[in-house]
Amino acid sequence: MEGGNYGWIVREGAHCFSPASGCADTFIEPITEVDYGQGRSITGGFVYRGSAITELVGWYVFGDCGSGRFFAIHEAYTTATRVTVLTEAGAQIVSFGQGDDGEIYLLDFSSGSIRKIVDAP
Repeated sequence: MEGGNYGWIVREGAHCFSPASGCADTFIEPITEVDYGQGRSITGGFVYRGSAITELVGWYVFGDCGSGRFFAIHEAYTTATRVTVLTEAGAQIVSFGQGDDGEIYLLDFSSGSIRKIVDAP
């Protein structure tokens, strides 16, 4: 849902952040969370609509700036579910973009480059 109140800065996911407890529960609940062991600075992405990686069609792809990991969750999920770890890109992922062809690109802060997401060999 776009334009809703997901709780930032009061909450991180479903957990109170500031204040540490007793935060309001009037926010839109997340359908998934990334454990701190997997990522700490999540960067939102896009639902893959390209043709180069057919197994990824319909999956929401996002990443973690700190670890460089890519995650995905299928767009059909509407209730709590675990994320799928796709790979570790070795990039500081600070933003995503999507081409007219549905392919997904990321902005790597560490190298200052734009990188296209491609299928692993």
